Amino acid sequence: MQSSIYGCGCWAQHSESAGVAVVTSGCGEQLIQTTLAKTIGQTILERGEPAFHVKDLMYSEFVHSAMLADEAENKMGGVLVAYYDPIGQSVDFSLSYTTESMVVGYMTTGQAKASVRVSRNASKADQCTVGSGLTIEGFILNI
Repeated sequence: MQSSIYGCGCWAQHSESAGVAVVTSGCGEQLIQTTLAKTIGQTILERGEPAFHVKDLMYSEFVHSAMLADEAENKMGGVLVAYYDPIGQSVDFSLSYTTESMVVGYMTTGQAKASVRVSRNASKADQCTVGSGLTIEGFILNI
């Protein structure tokens, strides 16, 4: 649902010094209310270094968003940020989510098969309410 709404399901933008692409997953209504993809994409492009900013942005723009104040413990969302650094010839992937897990698949031109990463928050499965915490992970691909 959120994928069809401008700035909510995905966002891509570039400047002279970098490029960013963002995709979201989760509760469409919450992602629409926060325009999460656009907000995170524009901020990361402006600040750079997504590994240092994704956590704070997910907390400020989603987990603690005033738009979602009525849903204190049921915020279901995830974001994958791809930040292209043309100088270093690399793509920095950062993901953050409030759900039990998030799956990322990708493929480079040099791969015969796609790679898949499954990120899980073990503590959520055992004890806490899904949607009340945040998990962050990242990796870099040299191109």
